[in-house]
Amino acid sequence: MKIIGITGGIGSGKSTVTSFLKGKGYHVVDADRIARDIVKPGSPVLAELVAHFGKEILMEEGSLNREALAAIAFSENTQKEILDRILDKRIAAKERLRAYQVRFIANRIIEAYGGEKLDANKIFDEMLGLTERLGAFVGDTTHFLNVAATQGKSILLEGAQATLLDVDHGTYPFVTSSSTIAGGAIVGTGLAPNRLTGVLGIVRTYTTRVGEGPFPTEMVEGEAEMGQLIRERGREYGASTGRPRRCGWFDAFATRYAAEINGFTSVALTKLDVLDALEEIKVCVGYKLDGRECESLPAVAQDLRRVEPVYETLPGWQTSTVGTTEMSSLPANARRYVDFLSEKIGVEIGLVSTGPERTQTIVVNDSAVGRWLED
Repeated sequence: MKIIGITGGIGSGKSTVTSFLKGKGYHVVDADRIARDIVKPGSPVLAELVAHFGKEILMEEGSLNREALAAIAFSENTQKEILDRILDKRIAAKERLRAYQVRFIANRIIEAYGGEKLDANKIFDEMLGLTERLGAFVGDTTHFLNVAATQGKSILLEGAQATLLDVDHGTYPFVTSSSTIAGGAIVGTGLAPNRLTGVLGIVRTYTTRVGEGPFPTEMVEGEAEMGQLIRERGREYGASTGRPRRCGWFDAFATRYAAEINGFTSVALTKLDVLDALEEIKVCVGYKLDGRECESLPAVAQDLRRVEPVYETLPGWQTSTVGTTEMSSLPANARRYVDFLSEKIGVEIGLVSTGPERTQTIVVNDSAVGRWLED
């Protein structure tokens, strides 16, 4: 008896190879050795595969082109069409194969939920047009950035998600799959750590959270109306879904934690004008857990759900700050609020936004932000 070991994930062509080998009299065993042992150049099994499927399944060096062979597994009626597309020089075979995986695999999930099936050919044609337009902008970004840094050029790196969504330092399991803190910029770009000359933390004058997860300062249980007021004034709805964001008081304790692990040089405080209508404003300055004050942010999400926020209440200013561009022009209580947050965070506040327009911004004199903008 001829015994063959074979393995492969979804879309690898495993079932096609298995069926073919069984037809040749092999006893097929699922194992992790197909590429290394039975399809290397010169093997009798590879010769039989070529004889059956043609030389299109071979790479230039004579080894098995798994992407081309996998394409055959999807539809016996469209083998030639798929192979032609897979081998099209305009796009890598792997990317073309993924489009067909969408057609044959993802559609099963979409149909199960009553959705409209995807058309792989349409998707491919759309993406092909984009690749031709974007091709000129593709390059070695790590080298590009390091050359720019060596030449003394200014480089701005922007993070897309908040600190508490960080896979290592966030409120696990309510996190994303990557590093969202400042250190992630080094890993993602290939710049050396000593290339960073400053870190700007960006926070609202209140706190929001999207989706599930612990939220100690959330405006609930008697504060729902206040939460809705903040949501409406701050337009706190998902840009794509329209889903309302959860709103809460400013959490200086959590923000101080973010400042520590990111190494904030300065902080940009946004949406000061949203608080213009409030008579009093609460700020969380600490947590208690089981009656004891927390020295640091609880590392376990279950504990973070149980903490009791410790608040200090500041007077509001109840006058418009929209469009203010100088700290000295802010109402006295608004200035006190900004100074109070800076004190509790432990980092200077170098920029304050007073509206949605770029011109509605205060750059604080003698701050790191001010110096960066001067350079």
